[in-house]
Amino acid sequence: MICIYCFHPKTTITNSRGHKKEAATWRRHACPNCGKVFSSIERPVMADSYRITDEASGTSEPYSRTRLASSLLRSFGHLQGSQLYTTTDWLTESAEKALIASAYYGALSKDELGMLVYEILKNYDPVASVQYAAQNGLVSAISKRKRGRPSVR
Repeated sequence: MICIYCFHPKTTITNSRGHKKEAATWRRHACPNCGKVFSSIERPVMADSYRITDEASGTSEPYSRTRLASSLLRSFGHLQGSQLYTTTDWLTESAEKALIASAYYGALSKDELGMLVYEILKNYDPVASVQYAAQNGLVSAISKRKRGRPSVR
């Protein structure tokens, strides 16, 4: 790995540990050039394992962490500042862990991914979960004669 301080092309790994509860490896690196030490976390690339399909249009694309994070970010209009970005990053990681732990592998529909993320959001922030469901088309139509909250498919 390249040194993050002096950009020396080769560092040595002085310590390495696998994570107990997720697919990740923590590593301690030392640079022979500047002598500084830093840590890294190695995770699998999700885009290689998952494809998101849109049943309506019949298209398929690789999973994108950036896309998931931006859709979560849009659902947190009621938060501000650094709390917003920390929350979004943490929830994106939680969604990825749930995706890895689920039975899904390979193709995953947009709605299935949306429901997985919605369930996580519902437990964390109910307002954000409703915003997320509305923005991703998970809210069913509301009858004019019925009162109450819209239901999620």
